[in-house]
Amino acid sequence: MNSTTKFVIGAVATSVMAMAAHSVLAAGFIGKLQNLAQTRVTASGLPNVRVAFITEPAYERVAILSGAASADEKERLLAAVKAIPGVKDARWMRDPVTAYPVDTAPTVSEVASPASTIATVLEGRDCQDKVDSAIAGRTLHFDLSRSTLKPESDALISSVADALGQCQGAVIEVQGHTDLTGNHAANQRLSEARANAVIAALVAKGVPKDRLTAAGFGETQPKIAGITEDANAANRRIEFDLNMSPSAESRTQ
Repeated sequence: MNSTTKFVIGAVATSVMAMAAHSVLAAGFIGKLQNLAQTRVTASGLPNVRVAFITEPAYERVAILSGAASADEKERLLAAVKAIPGVKDARWMRDPVTAYPVDTAPTVSEVASPASTIATVLEGRDCQDKVDSAIAGRTLHFDLSRSTLKPESDALISSVADALGQCQGAVIEVQGHTDLTGNHAANQRLSEARANAVIAALVAKGVPKDRLTAAGFGETQPKIAGITEDANAANRRIEFDLNMSPSAESRTQ
């Protein structure tokens, strides 16, 4: 091997190591931003909202938020995350972007070979799309001020169960919400009871119980402010939060 060849090989090796070092440093910086952003979001009183960062095709310092929140809450959280030094931008999970799973800082092995991570995120989105299609334009109906599902909800429960059956490995949090009328304690109990009623109905349709969890939020996360008929109808809802170990994003029925 002559000196020229040695020089070229050495230069290439140096460049490869430099790029690898840059990727690791970038991953560490993004991990710190993600932890700081998640802490700020959780402290805002919305622990179900999750933060991830775009990592493909490059580390862009763009935060992606996902989870159940009203329009005003989304605007407030996006502004809070954008205000963090080092964050380039923040947006809600709707655009076709690739991000590391929430609460998982990138490791050196993930930086070197992120394919499995990306696949998990994409699989989660595909599962969420299936649920979106199942619930689009449809509503679960309960008896007034009770957690009993009305018979006309059976078809929608079947559609959701079929969609979830195609999402092996997903853990689904069924989230109950009420309108702004009534007292907080009663609303909290009702939202939890309705979430559990939906779980029971899904289990009866064949969805494994160990893949389902229930959460109630009462009236604390309205989609529309006020107590008009339209606002009440929009705020009384069940949401499905799919977690693909552990990436998550939420949709509403």
